[in-house]
Amino acid sequence: MEYIYRNSAQETETALVLGGYSFICRKGGKEEVISYASITDVRISKSPNHVFKIYLSADGYRPIVISSQSFAENGMPIDQSRGYALFVRVLHRYLNDKSQAAFTSGGNRERIWQWAVVSAVFSFCISMSAGYLGFSLMNSYIQALIFAALTTVMIIIFSIRKLPKSYDPSDIPIQFLP
Repeated sequence: MEYIYRNSAQETETALVLGGYSFICRKGGKEEVISYASITDVRISKSPNHVFKIYLSADGYRPIVISSQSFAENGMPIDQSRGYALFVRVLHRYLNDKSQAAFTSGGNRERIWQWAVVSAVFSFCISMSAGYLGFSLMNSYIQALIFAALTTVMIIIFSIRKLPKSYDPSDIPIQFLP
């Protein structure tokens, strides 16, 4: 099975060809053969604008992002939902037998923690600046710690729906397929 896509109009076309024990990734005249056994992580997600993506991580290779929406050379989006859904199902069928990958669905855990850290640092800076200018409610360090903790908890609460969940490759969550 072959799936061809382009993640942006500026990017070259990528072709993925599934085989019995590996798949071939062709991009920009280069060809890589990646065995299913080397795949360590598979994450599927859905963006608010109904674009579905699968992220593959393999030992010794760059991460591969496969999207249900492709782009023509002129920049027009092309919906490839049917081909994408079939590709994801066939890929999972191969990976189920030949890979020990971790399968997750939903958001990116690292991105959520990055946002939490950035918001905590930002809260700390605001609190320290307010204390320096004389607008603090209490000791600047305690206030900064409280604000940083509150913003971190708020980020986690707002992202609770997006936290990744594990799934079995033979039972792909239907909400992450077009």
